[in-house]
Amino acid sequence: MKINLLERKKNQDQTNSYYIQTPRKEVIFFGSILESLEGWCNYTTFDKNQSIVLVDVAKDYIDVFERLLEQIEAHVFED
Repeated sequence: MKINLLERKKNQDQTNSYYIQTPRKEVIFFGSILESLEGWCNYTTFDKNQSIVLVDVAKDYIDVFERLLEQIEAHVFED
């Protein structure tokens, strides 16, 4: 999946915010992956025109979430 991590921010409440750009046709698919991580994070479409998703990750899941992003980026979901 083509994802582009635009920005990572550490928040005062010890969560991290990630601004991730993905192709428009993959936003819904990426969102379904994020929804399966119940309790890890929440997300919203930050900029619909540029297909940017804002993901806030709980402090206990930051390391594993970053590893997951690497795996998502490396995997080809479509032929």
